[in-house]
Amino acid sequence: MGLNACRTQKVSADIEVSNSKRVEYYRPFYESAPYTTHIFALANVNAVYKAASNFDIHELYAVNNTNDSIYILDRNFKNIYLNSNGERTLKGHIKLAKAEDIEKYNTLKRFINNNEYCNLVFSSPKNDNKGIWKVYLVYSTAVNDKIKEQILPLNKLTDIKELTILDLSANPKDSQ
Repeated sequence: MGLNACRTQKVSADIEVSNSKRVEYYRPFYESAPYTTHIFALANVNAVYKAASNFDIHELYAVNNTNDSIYILDRNFKNIYLNSNGERTLKGHIKLAKAEDIEKYNTLKRFINNNEYCNLVFSSPKNDNKGIWKVYLVYSTAVNDKIKEQILPLNKLTDIKELTILDLSANPKDSQ
C-alpha cells in the first residue's frame, strides 16, 4: 500500500510514521533476540520515492561474515532456520546471490549509510554473540500484521550476529 502510494506520487498516512510507533511495530523482531538490531527509517518523503524505485518490501539478504558470501532468503518463512551450513540444509529457502542481487544488496547498504535518505531510529545494545550472519531486511510499517506474522519466523534463524531493518516509511514532517 505504501509503495503504491509512492509510485503514484500520493503521500498517505502509511508513509509517515512516528519513531515510537515504528520501534513498537518492530518490537517482536528484537525484544528477545540474542543479536543486535538496527532500525532505519527514511529521512523524508523524497527518500520514500527514491526507495520505491530501488527496493521491494520483504527483500531479505544474509551475509556470511566468515566468507563474505551474500545470500537471498526466500520470502516464505514458515519453517526456516539458518546455521553455518545453512546453504546445504535450506534447499528452497536460501540461495547464493547472483550478480544483480549483489548489486541490489550494495545499493541497499549505500542507501542505509546515506544520511540524506536514512536515519537510525533504534539500535539494540551490542552483544557478543558468535553469530556469523548479518541479515538485512527491507520492510514497512504499512504492511498489515498478518504479513508481519509471516515474516516473524525470521527470529528463529540461528547464528545471526546482527539484523538491520530498513523501514520504508518516513518520519512525520513535524518530527524532523
